[in-house]
Amino acid sequence: MSEEIDIPASAWEIKAIFPTRPGDDVIAEIKAYIKAFGTPHLWRGHTHAPPPKDGPVVYLDEIHLPSSHCGDLNRHKWSPCPICSPRHPKFYKAGMIAWFPDEQAIRIIGPECFASFNLEGHSAAYAAFRREQDERRTEAFLLSHLGQVGDAIAVIEHNMETIKEIDRVREIIARRIPIVIDFDLWHHIRADQRLRTEHERRAVSKDRYGEEREVVVRDSIVYGPVIGHIMLEPKAKPIQDRLSVCKTRLRLVDFGETYAQHLATLPAEEKRKMAKFLQKEVRKAHELLAEAAEVKRFLSAENVATLRGWGKHEDCPTRLYIAFAPDGRQLRLGRTDEQYQTMTVRPAFWDSLRQITMLAAQRSAAE
Repeated sequence: MSEEIDIPASAWEIKAIFPTRPGDDVIAEIKAYIKAFGTPHLWRGHTHAPPPKDGPVVYLDEIHLPSSHCGDLNRHKWSPCPICSPRHPKFYKAGMIAWFPDEQAIRIIGPECFASFNLEGHSAAYAAFRREQDERRTEAFLLSHLGQVGDAIAVIEHNMETIKEIDRVREIIARRIPIVIDFDLWHHIRADQRLRTEHERRAVSKDRYGEEREVVVRDSIVYGPVIGHIMLEPKAKPIQDRLSVCKTRLRLVDFGETYAQHLATLPAEEKRKMAKFLQKEVRKAHELLAEAAEVKRFLSAENVATLRGWGKHEDCPTRLYIAFAPDGRQLRLGRTDEQYQTMTVRPAFWDSLRQITMLAAQRSAAE
């Protein structure tokens, strides 16, 4: 057993100084003290005497000892628990700040230690604590993000002309290329976004009787990657339509500068639903703008050059010519530089897409 901790007499005194539920200021004081000293049992308001087994308990928050007190190597620095281990180290993480309203006292205890006294009381208090924590997080999320909804809608509206042109170009290219070159380029690249050449060679093979015969072997060789391959997706839904739906749905939670007042009128369940709805729609908007940006990359100078080089390679499974006319607006698609069709790519296609800042960090982390 670990060495016994010297608990001063002052810690054992029942400090009945919290007649009402302690607020955030008390919780902040406790956490600051623990961070600085790592000794919850010595905080001025902590009662180290054990609580009554049948008394109610309210969990206010979770605490963790500083890193200098964590892990098995620092067991001698762990905190004692007034319930189950009052004189010996018990825990270093997930301890609970527990308020006992009948005694008007606070105890800082191990994460599940009160369950050994009163399992039903612990379970009910812990469930209530988790519920409150979820509600606080939801409230904080909405207060941080509802004011940005109008900006997100403005970004979507600003991008619409470019999105419309991206959709138009995508629909034409995805439909026209297979016809012009008589080859399913989407099927060729969709698995791993790679262009391949096919080289035939003759080799000698033995059959199961040991007799040799000459066979033709077809080798598939990676030529290079295709950037923005989703430009070629034949059944892609227009981004503009999907983004318009997203914008319409975001308007439902655009309360302008009165968002805080509106939020204050809602019950917890409605706030939870609103937070879930907002995250879903903003993330969808991020995904659609990312899809549009990826489609645009197909017509980057690098990708067009790669496709053109592949299309004239002697081992290419088809012939493909793709290039921009000198004016930069007419895209040429065909089998050769003498046999092609043209299509106009309007200036809006090249405009930079503005990005929604709301939840952008979460999206980057996910990627």
